[in-house]
Order: sequence, then C-alpha cells, then structure tokens
Amino acid sequence: MGKRKTRGPEVCFQRRFDSLFENAADCDAANKLRKDLALTVEKQCRIIKLIRNKIPDAKNADARNVIHHILEHLLHRVEKNEELTGVIWDHGLQLYKITRQDKQSKRKKLKVTTQETQEQ
Repeated sequence: MGKRKTRGPEVCFQRRFDSLFENAADCDAANKLRKDLALTVEKQCRIIKLIRNKIPDAKNADARNVIHHILEHLLHRVEKNEELTGVIWDHGLQLYKITRQDKQSKRKKLKVTTQETQEQ
C-alpha cells in the first residue's frame, strides 16, 4: 500500500494572528482569510435556515421542539462568531493600514530632511 497524501494546513494558520499584518503580502493573506471566514459563516447560516425549514415536517412535537431549540443555539453561536471575526479582522486590517501610512509618511519626511541637510 502506498502512503496517504494529506494536504498540509494553509500558511496563514501556521502563524500568529499579529504576524499577518507585518508586511503587504501577509496583509493580502489576511484579507483573503477574512473573506474565507465570512463565506464560511454565511454557509453555516444558510444550512441552519435550511434545517429550520424542515421543522414543520417533523412528525413528533418533541422532535420539532428539540430541533428548534438546537437551531436557536447554533444560530446564536454563528452570529456571535460572525460578529467577532468581523470586528477583530476589520479592526486589525484597519490598524495595519493606519500604521503603514504613518510609517510611509515618516520615511518621506526623513528622506526630505536628509536631502535638505545634504544640500546645505
């Protein structure tokens, strides 16, 4: 028998969250990961809604109640997850962009001042 080939984890998941914002290439990876998480949460919401539509088809009232109760908890968790990932990722990306702009403006000022001193 041959060895089973398993796919390794994505590069983004092998690093700490903070390291995703250290340079521009990693920021692109962070944006992609944020979009992937948003799609995952959206799919989970759709699945929960599909299951919720099946509740009236359940023959037993207890089964309907249990399904409804479980789906309410799942929906609450998914919405909480969506809120947290959205807030954390968006805030992290926004901070990265602000700090990057600050660093670029400081570099430009430093470059201008060094050129002025060299001219004198």
